[in-house]
Amino acid sequence: GSWLIHYNAFTGKAENKGIPLEGASWPYHNYDPRQQLFYGVDHSGGQIIVYDTKEERMIYGGACPDNIRWFARCLLIDKDTGALYTTDANTKQKQFIRYTRRNNTFTRMKATVPVNPKTGKAGDCRAHSERKDDSGAFWCFDMNGTMFKFWPEQDRTEYVTENWGKEGYYTANMAMSPKGRYLYYIPGIGYQYGHGVPIVQYDTRMNKKKVIAFIYDYYMKTYGYGAVRPYGVELDEKGESLFFYANGGF
Repeated sequence: GSWLIHYNAFTGKAENKGIPLEGASWPYHNYDPRQQLFYGVDHSGGQIIVYDTKEERMIYGGACPDNIRWFARCLLIDKDTGALYTTDANTKQKQFIRYTRRNNTFTRMKATVPVNPKTGKAGDCRAHSERKDDSGAFWCFDMNGTMFKFWPEQDRTEYVTENWGKEGYYTANMAMSPKGRYLYYIPGIGYQYGHGVPIVQYDTRMNKKKVIAFIYDYYMKTYGYGAVRPYGVELDEKGESLFFYANGGF
């Protein structure tokens, strides 16, 4: 229905803010509290919205210019600059796209998703760290699980490795430890449970992976539940506890 709903988690009050752009809904979205901007992209990447939550008005709505197709599962916010990034689903080389609120500017960048040397392919940017590391890079996965770094201010990327297995696994989320040394993620969305659905800790200094747990076998044996589609990986503020949820079935 395309309704934009504001829900106050402290009071339980919900407000209907209307339909910012008819004909599309926003299953994938992100929020920049510093600029108080709500970003949403429709399922196909054909339309996006930029909504000012303070003034409650649209900044941008509709298709991107210049035949840019916003990849529908990436809304990377650089909280230092306020710029928004994704990759262009219309380009074979998966160029990065930058959106800036000033003049509603969409820019194709030089940076592209690195080619996976095992497959010879590059996919759109799917997952990324919430913030940059000390070098100014976001850590990212493409759609196929290729791990790479993206420096927005330097307009460049660098291949790192595959997030799991020989070629990598589709992975929807990652979390970075408070000091930036470790990444946590759960590779393999879908019914690829033959690898046990591992919770992985990746050491960015040593380039090593360590499995914290294989969740598929544990939840199947303990509860009879097939945890096969993990999402929403988050660390607490101290980096001591990891939280996630996993769609599946009994």
